[in-house]
Formats: sequence, structure tokens, C-alpha cells
Amino acid sequence: MSIGLAAMVMAASLASAPSLDRPLRLDVGESGGQVIIRVVGSSATPWSARYDLEVTGGAARSSNHSAQRGTARLQPGRQTTVATVRLANSASGVWTARLHLMPQTGAPYDVEWHSQH
Repeated sequence: MSIGLAAMVMAASLASAPSLDRPLRLDVGESGGQVIIRVVGSSATPWSARYDLEVTGGAARSSNHSAQRGTARLQPGRQTTVATVRLANSASGVWTARLHLMPQTGAPYDVEWHSQH
């Protein structure tokens, strides 16, 4: 993993740490030249929300857009991966991930991640 990508992954983990009222976060990693973006979370109580995940970006001569929508359901005490986006041959690209959540109870919230290339 390059130093720039390592810093980007660490920043993503710190920036999207879960809280009681915002249990879903973005978890960003890199493996074999791929950027892997996961929507993960855990909650002490049952929790659900509608979500929209959009990932955009790419290299200088190409651009990509991926969108996933659905309902996230968390069970008490269980780490859950809700969605995964794998960006092949993308470690050197410039990427943005935006996660918009509309919980069944509580206020809507957003989580964003930006690569640092």
C-alpha cells in the first residue's frame, strides 16, 4: 500500500467513526490495486435506515459512477457489512464516496470520503 493511500485509508476510518445515533460508517481499504469501500456498522439496539451510496471518480481519462440504494438493518451486538463497492485498478484514481442515511427514527445524516491523490 502506498503512503498516500495508507493515509487516505486511515483518514477515512477516523472521519467516519460510528456513534450511538449514527451507527453506519464508510470503511475504505486497498488490496491488489483496488480501492474497496464498505458500508459497515453496529448498534447496541435494533436499528434500520434507508441508504443511498454514490461513488464517483476515476483516472484522468475515464470516469465512473456507482450507485447503490437499499435498507440497512442492524441487529444488537453484530458488526454488519451493508454494501461493498470494489474499484478495480483504481488505487491511483481520485474518488469520492457519499453515503446518505435516513434512519427509521432520528435525523438523516451523511458520511463522505474523498481520496487524497
